[in-house]
Amino acid sequence: MLFQRASELTINPAKTLIVGHTSITPQLEKWFQDHGFTKRYIVPKAISPLLAARNTGIKTALALSAKHGFEYVVFCDSDVYPCQSATDEWLRLNTDVTSCRCETDNPGAYGGDEAFHWALSSAKVETLKKMKPPWTMTEYNEDGTQLLRCDCMTFANNAKAAGATISHAGLCIHMHRGTWHTKTY
Repeated sequence: MLFQRASELTINPAKTLIVGHTSITPQLEKWFQDHGFTKRYIVPKAISPLLAARNTGIKTALALSAKHGFEYVVFCDSDVYPCQSATDEWLRLNTDVTSCRCETDNPGAYGGDEAFHWALSSAKVETLKKMKPPWTMTEYNEDGTQLLRCDCMTFANNAKAAGATISHAGLCIHMHRGTWHTKTY
């Protein structure tokens, strides 16, 4: 079997809202459909920059969860492709925040047990409710010349401050390889 049936997953598709950033790749959309995920909110492209879109997605997910009883929110970037069976491992974890592993340009992205990357991730609604907005942001050094904490790290730190457990599992492909750019031009 290439994927777990909905009844075997920790995340109940009927009680999960998918929050996509501007769009969802056809491959990921098929994967969601194969797993029984039907509820979507796509953050409009007009909401920019990315951090405003991520925070808008969380704010909207919390409002929709209050109205429709969602228990989980799955976040996905517009350039994510699932690796079928490996990604299913991610859906079976029962932690407050779970990140699907993907290759990034940040060599420490998955260095610790509680590492987190946005590309394909999930959070319990109860966890998001405990976190203080802004849920995610970037932090730079004093003169703004060096990125100290990317939006993935600040979200993870905010979740941990709210008492959340964080884990990572599975595998997906993130086409632009994350926001931590280390290349010199």
